[in-house]
Amino acid sequence: MFGLKLKYFLNVSEKIIVRNLRNRQRPEVSANPGLNKRIQAFQEQGIKIEDEDAEEFLEKSNSNFYNVGEAYNEHLNETLIGKHDLQHKIVKEKYFKENLPNLLTWSEKEQIRHLATTQPDEWTPQRIAESFPVTVPVVKKLLKYPWKPATEERIARHDASAMRNWRELKEGNLNIPEDLKKRFLKFSERQIPPLNQKSIKVDLTQAEKIGEFEQIIQTCAKKDNAEK
Repeated sequence: MFGLKLKYFLNVSEKIIVRNLRNRQRPEVSANPGLNKRIQAFQEQGIKIEDEDAEEFLEKSNSNFYNVGEAYNEHLNETLIGKHDLQHKIVKEKYFKENLPNLLTWSEKEQIRHLATTQPDEWTPQRIAESFPVTVPVVKKLLKYPWKPATEERIARHDASAMRNWRELKEGNLNIPEDLKKRFLKFSERQIPPLNQKSIKVDLTQAEKIGEFEQIIQTCAKKDNAEK
């Protein structure tokens, strides 16, 4: 009796197992399993392949699987050259926009900051660039940094450099685009505003030295009086 029940139980168990195996969901098959396996094999060898150009890379290696290294080198060189050209273009544009020779005097930069601060709606970077020998990117860069006073020597060096650039511009020796050259030359006879005296940073070094010397004298005098 027990043997019959055991046999029945085993038969039922086998049917359940078979049914479960049949009903088990098949694993999802990738749209291109062969491509994925080959990409995985290349990645295991340390070859980096981006998703967007994987098929193009594999097409180049289809002719001879053992030449995959050559195909990868060609792919890598093309990628690096493209990135180098793009980086060079970005650097060139950045230099052109932000590092033009300065033609503004110190007082003109102060005037630009004052106009942009007191009347920002009217004196936008575009309006300032139309009214001064400067470009919009340079104006934005100028307004980005807070104003600080400077010593007379620092201001003199700055203005001397600006005047030197103006001389080279008039002589045609300044390396800037022709359209900017024509526009900037329209400001060559402009009236430069006077320098605000608040812009000059007072050099307190000598005053501090005198103060220290006086303090030493006073200390010595107090000491002499105490001994008397």
